[in-house]
Amino acid sequence: MDSLTAGTTSSCGCSTAQKVKKMRNAAGYVGGTQISRIRNVPKASSNSSGVVGVYYDRENQKWISRLTFQGKRYYLGRYDTLEKAVAARKQAEAEYFGSFLETYYPERESSDHS
Repeated sequence: MDSLTAGTTSSCGCSTAQKVKKMRNAAGYVGGTQISRIRNVPKASSNSSGVVGVYYDRENQKWISRLTFQGKRYYLGRYDTLEKAVAARKQAEAEYFGSFLETYYPERESSDHS
């Protein structure tokens, strides 16, 4: 006899899913994105570019730029220079984060989320 039918478990897992959803809402998640983390994403210790979402591909000797937003990863391209990769990342941030932040933080300037 399992714990659910024996009465030692109060839920089949539904209540856990509801608790997780409630916790995510309390943490500021909207559409799979934690709004406060858009601006405060920590830079990985292995990051050589100094910019979140931009890294160097040693095998191809190119800078790669990418962005993750609402649970989806966007590949922004491979670039010969760090400056071009950073520019692509900043442009994508403005495109994806800009309207999203305007909706949830209309008082913030768009340049605050870089």
